[in-house]
Amino acid sequence: VFSLFADYLSSLGLETASAKQVRISFSTLPFVIGVKGCGAGLNDVFIVGVKHSSIDSEIIENTRAQLEAVAKQFDLSSLGLLSERLWS
Repeated sequence: VFSLFADYLSSLGLETASAKQVRISFSTLPFVIGVKGCGAGLNDVFIVGVKHSSIDSEIIENTRAQLEAVAKQFDLSSLGLLSERLWS
């Protein structure tokens, strides 16, 4: 749903070109199921939905490393997992 909504907002001209580039870059990762920017131009904060096939800590750390590598390309910093922010 994130990506569909982001695509719609982008089609209305509400997404900056740089935000779209970030969103598409995250979307190329095989485990990413949705990406949406928030804020003016949809580029203040990005939420990235990922699919985990199991709760294996090695998979989670590998996923996080790949996400952080993409974020680094755009000089973005990670705020961590949403579940950690909400329920810790």
